[in-house]
Amino acid sequence: MTLAAIAREHNISRERARQIFNRAKKKIQTRSSWHIRLQNKLDCLLRKRQIPLRLYMLELEDDWFEGVSQKPQFMRNLLGKFLTSDFHVLQLSDVWTISRVSEEGFQRILKTILSQFDCAADERYTESETSLLVRAFLHGRGQAYLVDDISKAIAQYLHFHSKPHSAERILVGVGSSISSMVQAALSSFDYPQHYTKVAERYCELICTEINETVVKKVHHSLVSMRFLLYGRGTYGTWEHFPLPPHIREHIANESASLLRKIEINRQWHAVEILNILLTKSSEQVRCLIPCLDKYSLSILLSSSESFVSLRRMVFKLSEGHVPESRYDISDLAEKVLLDAGRPLPRYKLINGIKKLRGMNSEICSLGSQRVGRIAPGVWGLIDRDFILDKDQRTELLNLLEQHLSQAAHPLNHCDIGQILAQSDTDFPEAFSTYMLVGLAETDERFRISRTSVALAN
Repeated sequence: MTLAAIAREHNISRERARQIFNRAKKKIQTRSSWHIRLQNKLDCLLRKRQIPLRLYMLELEDDWFEGVSQKPQFMRNLLGKFLTSDFHVLQLSDVWTISRVSEEGFQRILKTILSQFDCAADERYTESETSLLVRAFLHGRGQAYLVDDISKAIAQYLHFHSKPHSAERILVGVGSSISSMVQAALSSFDYPQHYTKVAERYCELICTEINETVVKKVHHSLVSMRFLLYGRGTYGTWEHFPLPPHIREHIANESASLLRKIEINRQWHAVEILNILLTKSSEQVRCLIPCLDKYSLSILLSSSESFVSLRRMVFKLSEGHVPESRYDISDLAEKVLLDAGRPLPRYKLINGIKKLRGMNSEICSLGSQRVGRIAPGVWGLIDRDFILDKDQRTELLNLLEQHLSQAAHPLNHCDIGQILAQSDTDFPEAFSTYMLVGLAETDERFRISRTSVALAN
């Protein structure tokens, strides 16, 4: 009952009711010893207690508390007014419970235990081990009576999954956020998985239907949390890595040693390093190479102090005097063409780039707004080798866009020559149809295939 309600019932002001309450409270505290007796009894009941002290149990354990279970709110207010810092009445597991820990203190204990499990996620605790750890933690703090309630409270945040070779379920994740659940889903697999499979397991854990939005969220979470990339769209953890730590370190050290003998001041691609290991490493390392591909080798090198990752599988030796930003292929292509002073065949251009930076075996396009193809297999600089000045190039590309809009379908490369013939501008005879296709490749308005040109939209 509130002070306002008491004031209305006795036809006095709320302030007068407060004054009477404070005076009565002071008398009880100074002239009575019942609250000391209450404190001693609760202290006795909680001392070395192994199970929760529920409010309804008080009168079963001591007749002095007869009738308390019928008035839980009264008991809560009583303890709050007279034994503020010593005892609290909490609603734990939907039951009123006497505790030495406040609501805030209970939540702090919960967060501390969850944080410890989160930090030790790689330990792969079983369900029975997590229970033992919770019990040991609370026993050490003299709070053994909270074991049942804390265990129930953390159960919703601990995610377990059965493993083929384990008799018990293994802890695979901690928390209720999407990142925690995604981690739990990924960790439940024995091998790296495509993000769509992780999304399916994630939906199993949260008991929901899978859809495109969920798949995108899971993929974004896998990327943002920087899980290890084992293939295109395939993610895993260190537990999924095929080799133990000491073997990984040995391979990284031998890789660094071999690269120092070749060129210390260079950016290397994982594909190149893998090929070097296959041909020049010791027999001990060579027999381990079948366990690796460019993705797993990138993961291995990224964790080594001998290498600095420049992203996208490109590395430099940690002691090498090379910028710690990855050289862009199109920038290197422009540099090689400038140094050559003329257009170059594709193979020569690639060889020139490889002297400066390692490349993937699946070489991407060399084109950019500054570099394009002037003939089949021949690359040149837009401003130097394409004959036309900037205004002529802009006019020609606008004309190409106009023809494609009118045609409403892609044009074959052979049909594009008619655009040059129909133009009012006299373009140099040396400017070929292939050059026009090469120019279109550098413009985002167009989409180029092997045989045709279309509008990108």
